[in-house]
Formats: sequence, C-alpha cells, structure tokens
Amino acid sequence: MEMKTHEILQMTPQEFDIQMHQAFTQWAMDRTLDNKRMAQKLITYKPLAKWFAMEFSKRCDEFKKEIKPYLNNAEIDVKTRIKFFWDMVDSVFYIYPSVLMKSFQKELIATSKTK
Repeated sequence: MEMKTHEILQMTPQEFDIQMHQAFTQWAMDRTLDNKRMAQKLITYKPLAKWFAMEFSKRCDEFKKEIKPYLNNAEIDVKTRIKFFWDMVDSVFYIYPSVLMKSFQKELIATSKTK
C-alpha cells in the first residue's frame, strides 16, 4: 500500500491539512499584496480553493513518486523529506490562474454592487 504524503513527512493528517491551508493562505496573501481582507475573500472563493487543492495534490503525487526510491534510506531524515517536499510544492506559488482570478474579480464587483 502506498504511503500518504503526511506519513512520509511524519505528520498527522491534521498537521498536513494545516500546512496545506497555510500554503493556500500565503498564496492568497501574495496575490492580494498582503491585503488581509481581500485575501480572506480570495480564500473563501470556492473555485480557487478547489483549484489550489488540485494543484497542491498534483505536487504531492510528484513528491511521492520522486521520494519513493529513498524511503528506506536512513540517511534521508524527516527534515530532508520536508525540505524536498516544499521544494517540489513551491512551484504552485508561481502560478496565476488568470481565468479564475477574473471570475473572482467579476463576482467581487457584482457582490459590491448589491450592497
């Protein structure tokens, strides 16, 4: 049976979920120039949250494939695994889903007009 990412990183599922949520929060903060209110709206925009989770999951799959040959290597400790994991996941921070962001902006404008 294939190990889950959180198991490889020696985290509980809850700790791993927190890490993913923190990564999404940081991604949103980067996109909103650290505007906390706007970042919160971005985080709660379901299409973007779903997109981020999917992209994060893709990188988790890549990580598991790359680390698999080294799982029994005692020289590869958990700190090294975590660093390698974040090095692989880091690429998600450089993606700008323009179609979803435009959709978010349109919804934001429509919402502000109704208030």
